Amino acid sequence: MATNLYFKDDMKNKWLLILLLSIPLIIILVVSAIGYIQDLDISPNSIPKIKDSSQIYQESMPSIVKILEYSGWELHLPDYEYDETLDKFLPIPGGMNIIGHEDYGLWAIEPSVQNSPTSYGSGFIIGEDGYILTNAHVISNGDVWEENLKTELTLYDLLILEEEFYLGNIDEETYNYYIYLNNYLYEYIEITSNIRYEVVVGMEDIYVPEIIETEGGTFESLIDWSLIKINAENLKYLKTSDSNNVMEGAEILVVGYPGVSEKDSSETIEFKNDIKPTINSGIVSHIKNEGGHKTFQIDASASSGNSGGPVLNKEGKVIGILTSGIDEYDGGIYNYAQRISDILPKISSYVK
Repeated sequence: MATNLYFKDDMKNKWLLILLLSIPLIIILVVSAIGYIQDLDISPNSIPKIKDSSQIYQESMPSIVKILEYSGWELHLPDYEYDETLDKFLPIPGGMNIIGHEDYGLWAIEPSVQNSPTSYGSGFIIGEDGYILTNAHVISNGDVWEENLKTELTLYDLLILEEEFYLGNIDEETYNYYIYLNNYLYEYIEITSNIRYEVVVGMEDIYVPEIIETEGGTFESLIDWSLIKINAENLKYLKTSDSNNVMEGAEILVVGYPGVSEKDSSETIEFKNDIKPTINSGIVSHIKNEGGHKTFQIDASASSGNSGGPVLNKEGKVIGILTSGIDEYDGGIYNYAQRISDILPKISSYVK
């Protein structure tokens, strides 16, 4: 009996000893398992962190920049009175002065402009070492700028002509005359330009940007982006998301600088200091596929100053870059953004 009792007590002690020795091993295994789970895609850290608009605005604002354009130009217009080509094809109807006509002449074209700044747009920092994305029509080389100016000047006249013709204020012969003159202008107008840019970071710091790479940017182009760089380090930058996974109906936010009048409406507004970025919400209304390029159509309100600013998802990550749009056209808002996933591979050698 005594021997048997001693044996049972001895076995209990052995199991107790084994249990005590196992506790550190169990703790190590639990800690390792927790670390492993955190590295898995199913961990809480990998689940999209949805943020409210106010939080996204506060976090993204330091990474939104304002890009100022200081431009001057001189236009060398063809001589309308003595140009044999024009005289031969189209005599001036009714003896009207084509340049000075108050309704649809060329009076609005300023032959020489030295205003500064003449326009501005937005951009966003995508690298702490000073890399910034924006639109090519916001900042690009001189050729793109001059092409856009020519298109803008001649397109302006065409829009007026079409309205006048539709209202019956001019006949078909007169309309065709001005169409011909408009095309002639586009082909033969000469531009001497002088352009420089500034990038404003955080409403105070001003940098002269270096243009690294640019693509598209003309009115006819479906591609419109520029990668620029400023001499700064340790900047707050926006993270990007895979825009290939974005679907119609996805909630988005647009951040950028509003397009207030550069000249007339508010002389009290100072370009560099008195305007803060705005944030507007909406959805991806449609994903258009034109010319092999997918484009987000969004219903978030934006204006010309927002060009080049980011389109963000509800995590505050960039899915697109605002490019163009028409506000309140036939009661709707039609703005368009390029997908960030289409741009990143082209600049991967600069931005990691």
